[in-house]
Amino acid sequence: MKISGKKFLGTLKNHRVKMRLMKLLHKVLLKTPIATSSIVDKTGTDIVAFKRLVFLTVMSSLDFEECAHKLLKAGIPENYELDLCRMLVDCCSQERSYRRFYGLLCQRFCILKQNFRLHFQDTCFYEQYENCHMLETNRLRHVALLFAHLLYSDAIAWSVMSFLHLNVEETNPSKRIFIKTIFKELSEFLGDNKLNQRLQDPDMQEYYRFLLPKNNPEQTRFSINFFTSIGLGPITVDMRNHLKMLKEKKILVSFHPVPAAKLARVLLPAAVIAAVIAAAIVAVIMIIVVSHKNRVQLARGLPRKLGILDPIAIRRKI
Repeated sequence: MKISGKKFLGTLKNHRVKMRLMKLLHKVLLKTPIATSSIVDKTGTDIVAFKRLVFLTVMSSLDFEECAHKLLKAGIPENYELDLCRMLVDCCSQERSYRRFYGLLCQRFCILKQNFRLHFQDTCFYEQYENCHMLETNRLRHVALLFAHLLYSDAIAWSVMSFLHLNVEETNPSKRIFIKTIFKELSEFLGDNKLNQRLQDPDMQEYYRFLLPKNNPEQTRFSINFFTSIGLGPITVDMRNHLKMLKEKKILVSFHPVPAAKLARVLLPAAVIAAVIAAAIVAVIMIIVVSHKNRVQLARGLPRKLGILDPIAIRRKI
């Protein structure tokens, strides 16, 4: 029969013996290593709690400055910075109408810390553009207006334009609405002239090569028609001039004089073939003529051999 430690100590009547045994047990327990294991929470409760905090802070703030101050004071871990950016974009898209509050709030975070700027321009913009077909038109418009605000305020770099591929194969109606909303908002705040200057910046042309394509004439025409249809024709002046230059080059190439040596190389085989064909035709004609004459002579000489009088010859003699 096994006796537990407490029962064993309870059986002892001497208090000193009990104290000595307790000290010995305490020393043994301290010397024995205790197996520790790190607990990993995979339920996502921390992220849910963080998102709830962000949502309640945003909804309870009077202006963007108060909201940014509360969120920064609450403390944002580095591994939750991307989740904060996504949460702000989602909150903006859930509103009934677009609120400039979210644009100013995201702009403030981009100015305060470089990581937020990188998250907005490298991750959030790409995710929202690629998944915009899953959003309703109203939510899509709110997201596009938010990023347009970040662009014209220079909170994020214009290099995000490299994600926009404007052609028939890589766009759908949702993506075209996204691009249209962004550029209409940029045109309203910057103006057509300043927007055109930003798009003609020689240092940024590598980021606009898919938005304003010049390699493929079909894609160039599609981009010209798209921007003209939404009322931004001045943006397409450079692409129109590019198409005119291509047409002029084609005309010059078609009327370009060919060198004599190259012309002789091209025409000599054709001349030889034409001479051979002409000689063959002449030979065939000569053969036909000779055969016809032989037939006539045979037709006239055969009655004489057979003793048949030729009525034509008799008439001539008479």
